[in-house]
Amino acid sequence: MDNNQVAITLSGLQVEQILQAAATPDNGTDTSGLQFVLTQTGWTIADVAQDPLFEDRGISQTLVLGLLVLASFPADGGEQGVRMLAGSLGMAPSTIYRFLKTLVAIGLLERNAMTREYRLPRK
Repeated sequence: MDNNQVAITLSGLQVEQILQAAATPDNGTDTSGLQFVLTQTGWTIADVAQDPLFEDRGISQTLVLGLLVLASFPADGGEQGVRMLAGSLGMAPSTIYRFLKTLVAIGLLERNAMTREYRLPRK
């Protein structure tokens, strides 16, 4: 690692606490998350992908897209299905499914077997 880079190691609990803090609204209305932005603007992933950030080859576009999928879930535990996410984000259902399957496998989302929809993990 060179002198300009910083590495931070976080435990699973620390990551969970950061995600909780980021999802907790200060005034009762969460206006900071991607879900709010996409809902209010009607933007899709295609719109977000027009950002100059995506022109930087040092940025992992796949990681950014996966994080956008994760950020699309409401903090209140509301469920979303593959087709709903695909439509709202402007991505192919097969791509959304792969992101969701990965996020479930690493514990960042859970799948409701009854509804076949996904949500943030319940405590």
